[in-house]
Amino acid sequence: MLGRAIGLVTLTAAVAGIELLVHWLPTFLAYLAAFFLSSLPFVGPALAYYGAAYGRGWHWYWALALAVPQPILIAILIPIVVLDEARPRRNRRPQRSELTSQGVAIRGRRNKVVRRILAILATAVLACVIVISLGMAAARERLFDLYMQRLDAWISAGGDIKTVQAEVVETCGKLILTQARWFERMQLMTFYRDELDFRVDVCTKLAANRLYPQPEFQKPELVTMICDDPNPYHELFRRLCRRSGLRPAK
Repeated sequence: MLGRAIGLVTLTAAVAGIELLVHWLPTFLAYLAAFFLSSLPFVGPALAYYGAAYGRGWHWYWALALAVPQPILIAILIPIVVLDEARPRRNRRPQRSELTSQGVAIRGRRNKVVRRILAILATAVLACVIVISLGMAAARERLFDLYMQRLDAWISAGGDIKTVQAEVVETCGKLILTQARWFERMQLMTFYRDELDFRVDVCTKLAANRLYPQPEFQKPELVTMICDDPNPYHELFRRLCRRSGLRPAK
């Protein structure tokens, strides 16, 4: 019963991850994709972590607790399966010639099992990278327009300070992640969380600056550093600067 409950939570987290990555995908298709991808080793846990942490708003450690058990179980079961497949089946004491032939057969089976496992893992990882990369590349501009419309709606409604976290900070977080390239996104989600927080903070201040002038943007050198940064990773800042009026719109 507990296992089914955890599986259901993992599936819904994977659905949230897919909807975040490919926002225009209908919900029932997201469930079908999640049902398939969740069964893939390492792909399912990664998707569940992404959906729980960024789609459902869980703390990273709870999202990690949801995603980690499957890879650990796989890491434990793979050596057991390999050893079991390699273990000879015998009912009598073999002769020397039989031992030699059995040793060759065991090594052959072991190598075959290892190659099969490696092929499955490599295929799963490659499929995950291709699917997510193509989905994000196809939907990047749509997602940019979608999240900018949410920011515009908050500004048009008068910019209620009480809803900044829910309507601006969270929207900026999704905007930053969906506009990043796949490897850059992996870095932001793992080793460079400080950089992610910095980008979300800049996005939030740029949005708020349209109603409430921010003291940081009263300094020309700081505006130049943010709005004219040639780093391709900060291309989104240049677009946000034009949207906020700090730079002329194209």
